[in-house]
Amino acid sequence: LMVVDQDRDIKLGRAKSISLEYALEIASSTQ
Repeated sequence: LMVVDQDRDIKLGRAKSISLEYALEIASSTQ
């Protein structure tokens, strides 16, 4: 169970960082 939880946390973290980069890209392109 620990391995599964870690894998899920890693995927969530990656998704968060990707969406953050995407938001920053949009913010900079609208200026």
